[in-house]
Parts: sequence; structure tokens; C-alpha cells
Amino acid sequence: MPFSSFADLASRPEVLGLVQEEIDRVNVHWSDREQILDFRVLQWQLSDEEEELTPTMKVRRKFLCERYGDLIQEMYAHAD
Repeated sequence: MPFSSFADLASRPEVLGLVQEEIDRVNVHWSDREQILDFRVLQWQLSDEEEELTPTMKVRRKFLCERYGDLIQEMYAHAD
């Protein structure tokens, strides 16, 4: 699948479709309360320079929840 940038790849319908297929595949094993109802594919790569990742490339979840809280809240609003 050709692409010119990470944002271009992340916004391709084929990529979003593949992610949705995987979510649908695993959701059948979970109760309604545990299922993934909404998702976003980020238009950028997480970076240690932006403090989103540790030097060992682990996700800084608390930091991301604070930084991208609006995006997270938007997903929960669509899930209702």
C-alpha cells in the first residue's frame, strides 16, 4: 500500500478497515462492557522527543491521557 506520510497511511480507508476487522474479530470474545466501541488511528507516530514514550519506547499512558484527553472524551461520547 503506497503512502507518502504516516498521516496519509493512517487516514487510508484500507487501514481503518483492517483495524475495524481486527476489533470485530476480538470483540466477539468480550462482554458488551469490555468491547471496543470506537477507535482512532493517530495521524502521527508517538515520540520520545515529545515525551509520549520513554527512552525504552514504552508508552507514557498517564501523560497521553492528559495530553489527548479531549480526543479520548470524543471517543467515549461517540460510543454512547
